[in-house]
Amino acid sequence: MKTFTCGGALRTARALLPMLLVSALSADARELNGPTESRGIESVETAGLIELGGAFPGMAGHKLRARYITLAPGAVVAQHSHAARPAYAYILSGRVTEHRSTDPAPVEFKSGELAIEHGGLTHWLENTSGAPVRALVIDILAPQGE
Repeated sequence: MKTFTCGGALRTARALLPMLLVSALSADARELNGPTESRGIESVETAGLIELGGAFPGMAGHKLRARYITLAPGAVVAQHSHAARPAYAYILSGRVTEHRSTDPAPVEFKSGELAIEHGGLTHWLENTSGAPVRALVIDILAPQGE
């Protein structure tokens, strides 16, 4: 078991503090200035919609939704928030670049990978590949007005 003296631990904490603060702030607070309009969305097909209130009384009015979304080469999905709409986006084919408020650099997702879009996330996407991107997106929709 490794032990530290009080002075050594304090010096270590002081050295780590700037890194911890940067990490904590960048986790939720990175401001994005993405596009305000989407373009190049080839199709959005609803695969299913389930009212959740029957199985979960506390979720009356909430819906579980599954959609297939296809993005043309060069397509952009405008900046938006997932504050009240968590989602999974499973990439079926192609590659998409995501710009997230929680990551300092763009993240690329390719066929077979899952993007998790959680509460508090703001992001926008672009298809910079030369091929269409097809994704299965599953999200929870809050009742209107919430």
